[in-house]
Amino acid sequence: MLARPVRRLPAVDLWRHPLPVLGTLLLVVLLLGSIPSISASDPKALTDDLVLRINRARIDAGFQPLARAPELDTAAQAHSTDMVAHNYLDHTGWDGSEPQQRAEQAGYKVPPQSGWIVVEVISAISGEPQGPVSWWLDEGVQHRPVLLNPRWRELGVSAVHSPSAPGVYRNSPATIVTTDFGARSR
Repeated sequence: MLARPVRRLPAVDLWRHPLPVLGTLLLVVLLLGSIPSISASDPKALTDDLVLRINRARIDAGFQPLARAPELDTAAQAHSTDMVAHNYLDHTGWDGSEPQQRAEQAGYKVPPQSGWIVVEVISAISGEPQGPVSWWLDEGVQHRPVLLNPRWRELGVSAVHSPSAPGVYRNSPATIVTTDFGARSR
């Protein structure tokens, strides 16, 4: 499951019920003044914040935080870039590659016969870091066990933004996030 179905909200008649709408708008304005904004146009800040949010969720669940692996960052970046360039959202690369293969191509070696693998989660939900992480951690989504797996020791994250992504993104702005999880002996 890669995307949530769009839930339509009922139309609100602003003239008959202005207080709930105005109250919500006021709350949003007040909150935005105190929450730092991470822009999809600043991929380093976005990926750093994604790592912090993933590690916070792991610590809250009683697991160790993960270290950043540059090779996994490289593999994740290549996959996000490929998905934007070829207009798709999938764990299998345009060239047929899988997360483990992309990680190995980027220099991330998993010991043979170790039983370790590289696992990936992807998102095109939001250019804000809380969007993908919240979705991945949602109890009803299969990605929560991936993020909270105690076997992982490292991760790599990428975020590639396209202001007008064609194809499956319907010429809308899209930020494609890829996070790779792994463990290896050094």
